[in-house]
Amino acid sequence: MSRGVVLGVVLLGVLAGSATAAFERPWPTARAAGLAMDRAWSRGVVESTGNTDGPAWNVACSGGELFGLADLRGGSVRVERLDARGQWAVALSQLGDGPLAERTVSCQSVRSLGTGPALGLRASVLQLTSRDSGAATTLSVDASVESRVVGLLRVRVLVTNLLGIRGDGIEAPQSLSLEAGVGTGSSLVVGGCRIEDGFDVVLHAGVELGLTPHVVLRAGGRSGNEELLSVGLGVGRAGRLVPVVDVAWQWHPALGGSSFVTCSWTL
Repeated sequence: MSRGVVLGVVLLGVLAGSATAAFERPWPTARAAGLAMDRAWSRGVVESTGNTDGPAWNVACSGGELFGLADLRGGSVRVERLDARGQWAVALSQLGDGPLAERTVSCQSVRSLGTGPALGLRASVLQLTSRDSGAATTLSVDASVESRVVGLLRVRVLVTNLLGIRGDGIEAPQSLSLEAGVGTGSSLVVGGCRIEDGFDVVLHAGVELGLTPHVVLRAGGRSGNEELLSVGLGVGRAGRLVPVVDVAWQWHPALGGSSFVTCSWTL
Protein backbone atom coordinates (compact mmCIF):
# COMPACT_ATOMS: atom_id res chain seq x y z
CA MET A 1 0.00 0.00 0.00
CA SER A 2 1.42 3.39 -1.00
CA ARG A 3 2.34 6.07 1.50
CA GLY A 4 -0.48 8.28 0.14
CA VAL A 5 -3.09 5.57 0.72
CA VAL A 6 -1.79 4.91 4.23
CA LEU A 7 -1.90 8.60 5.04
CA GLY A 8 -5.39 8.80 3.54
CA VAL A 9 -6.63 6.03 5.83
CA VAL A 10 -5.09 7.78 8.84
CA LEU A 11 -6.68 11.08 7.88
CA LEU A 12 -10.07 9.52 7.41
CA GLY A 13 -9.70 7.92 10.82
CA VAL A 14 -8.96 11.33 12.31
CA LEU A 15 -12.01 12.79 10.61
CA ALA A 16 -14.11 9.92 11.92
CA GLY A 17 -13.20 10.66 15.51
CA SER A 18 -13.92 7.06 16.56
CA ALA A 19 -14.39 3.61 15.07
CA THR A 20 -18.19 3.86 15.30
CA ALA A 21 -18.66 7.36 13.88
CA ALA A 22 -18.94 8.29 10.25
CA PHE A 23 -16.49 10.99 9.16
CA GLU A 24 -19.31 13.16 7.79
CA ARG A 25 -18.48 16.82 7.39
CA PRO A 26 -20.66 18.47 4.74
CA TRP A 27 -18.38 19.11 1.76
CA PRO A 28 -17.89 22.89 1.93
CA THR A 29 -18.42 25.31 -0.89
CA ALA A 30 -15.27 27.24 -1.79
CA ARG A 31 -16.83 30.31 -0.18
CA ALA A 32 -17.30 28.52 3.14
CA ALA A 33 -13.80 27.02 2.89
CA GLY A 34 -12.29 30.44 2.28
CA LEU A 35 -13.99 31.68 5.45
CA ALA A 36 -12.84 28.54 7.39
CA MET A 37 -16.47 27.52 7.94
CA ASP A 38 -17.98 24.03 7.74
CA ARG A 39 -21.35 25.18 6.44
CA ALA A 40 -22.48 28.46 4.94
CA TRP A 41 -25.27 30.53 6.45
CA SER A 42 -28.64 30.23 4.74
CA ARG A 43 -29.34 32.67 1.93
CA GLY A 44 -31.01 35.91 3.00
CA VAL A 45 -29.98 35.64 6.66
CA VAL A 46 -26.47 37.03 6.36
CA GLU A 47 -26.02 37.03 2.59
CA SER A 48 -28.17 38.23 -0.28
CA THR A 49 -29.71 35.94 -2.89
CA GLY A 50 -28.65 38.37 -5.59
CA ASN A 51 -32.22 38.38 -6.97
CA THR A 52 -34.71 40.96 -5.69
CA ASP A 53 -37.48 40.24 -8.21
CA GLY A 54 -38.91 37.20 -6.45
CA PRO A 55 -38.15 33.51 -5.92
CA ALA A 56 -34.92 32.20 -7.44
CA TRP A 57 -33.07 28.97 -8.06
CA ASN A 58 -29.44 28.42 -7.13
CA VAL A 59 -27.29 25.56 -8.44
CA ALA A 60 -23.80 25.03 -7.00
CA CYS A 61 -21.23 22.45 -8.11
CA SER A 62 -18.21 22.07 -5.80
CA GLY A 63 -15.07 19.97 -5.83
CA GLY A 64 -11.63 19.78 -4.35
CA GLU A 65 -8.87 17.74 -2.76
CA LEU A 66 -7.83 17.50 0.89
CA PHE A 67 -4.11 17.67 1.69
CA GLY A 68 -3.11 16.97 -1.90
CA LEU A 69 -4.26 13.32 -1.73
CA ALA A 70 -6.19 11.73 -4.59
CA ASP A 71 -7.90 9.41 -2.09
CA LEU A 72 -9.32 12.45 -0.31
CA ARG A 73 -10.97 14.14 -3.25
CA GLY A 74 -14.56 15.23 -2.81
CA GLY A 75 -17.38 17.11 -4.41
CA SER A 76 -21.02 18.06 -4.17
CA VAL A 77 -23.98 19.25 -6.21
CA ARG A 78 -26.60 21.41 -4.49
CA VAL A 79 -29.88 22.75 -5.87
CA GLU A 80 -31.88 25.21 -3.80
CA ARG A 81 -35.02 27.26 -4.11
CA LEU A 82 -34.80 30.74 -2.58
CA ASP A 83 -37.71 32.98 -1.63
CA ALA A 84 -38.52 35.79 0.78
CA ARG A 85 -39.08 33.38 3.67
CA GLY A 86 -36.01 31.18 3.30
CA GLN A 87 -34.88 28.22 1.23
CA TRP A 88 -35.22 24.53 0.61
CA ALA A 89 -32.48 22.46 -0.95
CA VAL A 90 -31.33 19.00 -1.99
CA ALA A 91 -27.67 18.03 -2.20
CA LEU A 92 -25.46 15.09 -3.17
CA SER A 93 -21.86 14.84 -1.99
CA GLN A 94 -18.97 12.42 -1.74
CA LEU A 95 -15.74 12.46 0.23
CA GLY A 96 -12.99 9.98 -0.55
CA ASP A 97 -12.45 7.61 -3.47
CA GLY A 98 -10.01 5.09 -2.04
CA PRO A 99 -9.99 2.71 0.95
CA LEU A 100 -12.84 4.69 2.50
CA ALA A 101 -15.55 6.80 0.89
CA GLU A 102 -18.65 8.54 2.14
CA ARG A 103 -21.69 9.51 0.13
CA THR A 104 -24.38 11.83 1.41
CA VAL A 105 -27.86 12.65 0.16
CA SER A 106 -29.53 15.47 2.06
CA CYS A 107 -32.67 17.60 2.09
CA GLN A 108 -32.78 20.94 3.89
CA SER A 109 -35.42 23.55 4.65
CA VAL A 110 -34.88 26.93 6.33
CA ARG A 111 -37.95 29.05 6.97
CA SER A 112 -38.16 32.53 8.47
CA LEU A 113 -40.84 33.19 11.08
CA GLY A 114 -41.84 36.64 9.89
CA THR A 115 -39.36 39.16 11.28
CA GLY A 116 -38.16 36.66 13.89
CA PRO A 117 -35.69 33.78 13.71
CA ALA A 118 -35.27 31.34 10.84
CA LEU A 119 -35.62 27.67 11.74
CA GLY A 120 -33.82 25.00 9.73
CA LEU A 121 -33.90 21.20 9.45
CA ARG A 122 -31.53 19.04 7.42
CA ALA A 123 -32.02 15.29 6.99
CA SER A 124 -29.18 13.27 5.48
CA VAL A 125 -28.67 9.66 4.49
CA LEU A 126 -24.98 8.79 4.95
CA GLN A 127 -23.25 5.80 3.40
CA LEU A 128 -19.76 4.87 4.55
CA THR A 129 -18.00 2.43 2.20
CA SER A 130 -14.87 0.44 3.07
CA ARG A 131 -12.99 -1.99 0.87
CA ASP A 132 -12.69 -4.37 3.81
CA SER A 133 -16.18 -4.23 5.37
CA GLY A 134 -18.46 -3.05 2.56
CA ALA A 135 -21.08 -0.34 2.97
CA ALA A 136 -22.81 0.92 6.12
CA THR A 137 -25.68 3.41 6.17
CA THR A 138 -27.07 5.75 8.79
CA LEU A 139 -29.28 8.83 9.09
CA SER A 140 -28.49 12.26 10.50
CA VAL A 141 -30.93 15.06 11.37
CA ASP A 142 -29.51 18.55 11.96
CA ALA A 143 -31.38 21.55 13.36
CA SER A 144 -30.52 25.24 13.30
CA VAL A 145 -31.81 28.60 14.49
CA GLU A 146 -30.61 31.80 12.80
CA SER A 147 -31.70 35.27 13.84
CA ARG A 148 -30.85 38.96 13.66
CA VAL A 149 -29.96 40.18 17.15
CA VAL A 150 -29.46 43.90 16.66
CA GLY A 151 -28.50 46.00 13.66
CA LEU A 152 -26.22 44.01 11.35
CA LEU A 153 -25.43 41.31 13.94
CA ARG A 154 -26.79 37.84 13.26
CA VAL A 155 -26.34 34.62 15.23
CA ARG A 156 -26.74 30.93 14.46
CA VAL A 157 -27.04 27.85 16.66
CA LEU A 158 -26.52 24.56 14.82
CA VAL A 159 -26.90 21.05 16.25
CA THR A 160 -25.70 18.16 14.07
CA ASN A 161 -27.07 14.64 14.45
CA LEU A 162 -29.71 15.92 16.86
CA LEU A 163 -31.35 12.50 17.37
CA GLY A 164 -28.14 10.49 17.69
CA ILE A 165 -29.42 7.84 15.27
CA ARG A 166 -27.25 4.76 14.76
CA GLY A 167 -27.43 2.60 11.68
CA ASP A 168 -25.33 -0.43 10.67
CA GLY A 169 -23.20 0.17 13.78
CA ILE A 170 -22.17 3.73 12.83
CA GLU A 171 -23.44 7.21 13.55
CA ALA A 172 -22.63 10.72 12.40
CA PRO A 173 -20.78 12.93 14.92
CA GLN A 174 -22.89 15.00 17.28
CA SER A 175 -21.82 18.60 17.71
CA LEU A 176 -23.04 22.04 18.75
CA SER A 177 -21.96 25.13 16.79
CA LEU A 178 -22.43 28.71 18.00
CA GLU A 179 -21.72 31.40 15.41
CA ALA A 180 -22.13 35.13 14.87
CA GLY A 181 -21.84 37.23 11.73
CA VAL A 182 -21.90 40.88 10.74
CA GLY A 183 -22.63 41.43 7.08
CA THR A 184 -23.12 44.44 4.81
CA GLY A 185 -23.59 44.64 1.09
CA SER A 186 -19.86 44.30 0.41
CA SER A 187 -18.31 42.71 3.50
CA LEU A 188 -18.85 39.94 6.01
CA VAL A 189 -17.19 38.99 9.30
CA VAL A 190 -18.05 35.63 10.88
CA GLY A 191 -16.82 33.73 13.90
CA GLY A 192 -17.84 30.96 16.21
CA CYS A 193 -17.03 27.64 17.84
CA ARG A 194 -17.91 23.97 17.46
CA ILE A 195 -18.22 21.71 20.50
CA GLU A 196 -17.96 17.96 19.98
CA ASP A 197 -17.62 15.28 22.64
CA GLY A 198 -14.09 13.88 22.86
CA PHE A 199 -12.46 16.78 20.98
CA ASP A 200 -11.12 20.21 21.87
CA VAL A 201 -13.41 23.14 21.14
CA VAL A 202 -12.75 24.35 17.59
CA LEU A 203 -12.80 28.13 17.11
CA HIS A 204 -13.10 29.70 13.69
CA ALA A 205 -13.20 33.20 12.22
CA GLY A 206 -13.35 34.59 8.70
CA VAL A 207 -13.66 37.83 6.79
CA GLU A 208 -14.96 38.59 3.31
CA LEU A 209 -14.32 41.86 1.49
CA GLY A 210 -15.82 42.89 -1.83
CA LEU A 211 -13.22 44.78 -3.85
CA THR A 212 -15.72 45.38 -6.65
CA PRO A 213 -19.26 44.08 -7.31
CA HIS A 214 -17.60 41.18 -9.16
CA VAL A 215 -14.46 40.42 -7.09
CA VAL A 216 -14.41 39.21 -3.49
CA LEU A 217 -11.47 38.31 -1.25
CA ARG A 218 -11.75 35.97 1.76
CA ALA A 219 -9.54 34.79 4.61
CA GLY A 220 -10.06 32.77 7.76
CA GLY A 221 -8.64 30.37 10.31
CA ARG A 222 -9.46 27.62 12.79
CA SER A 223 -7.92 26.48 16.06
CA GLY A 224 -7.89 23.26 18.06
CA ASN A 225 -7.50 19.84 16.44
CA GLU A 226 -8.50 21.38 13.08
CA GLU A 227 -5.95 24.19 13.10
CA LEU A 228 -5.66 25.78 9.66
CA LEU A 229 -5.48 29.02 7.71
CA SER A 230 -7.55 29.76 4.60
CA VAL A 231 -7.70 32.24 1.74
CA GLY A 232 -10.24 32.54 -1.05
CA LEU A 233 -11.33 34.49 -4.10
CA GLY A 234 -14.74 34.94 -5.71
CA VAL A 235 -15.30 36.22 -9.25
CA GLY A 236 -18.71 37.02 -10.74
CA ARG A 237 -22.08 38.24 -9.57
CA ALA A 238 -25.19 36.28 -8.65
CA GLY A 239 -28.20 36.55 -10.91
CA ARG A 240 -26.29 36.23 -14.19
CA LEU A 241 -26.16 33.40 -16.73
CA VAL A 242 -22.36 33.34 -16.34
CA PRO A 243 -21.54 31.38 -13.14
CA VAL A 244 -19.97 32.83 -10.04
CA VAL A 245 -16.61 31.07 -9.57
CA ASP A 246 -15.16 30.75 -6.06
CA VAL A 247 -11.81 29.19 -5.21
CA ALA A 248 -10.20 28.59 -1.83
CA TRP A 249 -7.03 27.12 -0.37
CA GLN A 250 -6.52 25.89 3.19
CA TRP A 251 -3.20 25.15 4.86
CA HIS A 252 -2.75 22.75 7.79
CA PRO A 253 0.62 23.04 9.59
CA ALA A 254 1.19 19.26 9.62
CA LEU A 255 -0.85 17.89 6.72
CA GLY A 256 -0.35 20.55 4.04
CA GLY A 257 -2.73 22.28 1.67
CA SER A 258 -6.29 21.60 0.51
CA SER A 259 -7.97 23.19 -2.50
CA PHE A 260 -11.63 23.91 -3.29
CA VAL A 261 -13.59 25.31 -6.23
CA THR A 262 -17.31 26.09 -6.68
CA CYS A 263 -19.29 27.22 -9.71
CA SER A 264 -22.76 28.52 -8.91
CA TRP A 265 -25.68 29.97 -10.84
CA THR A 266 -28.57 31.99 -9.34
CA LEU A 267 -31.48 32.40 -11.78
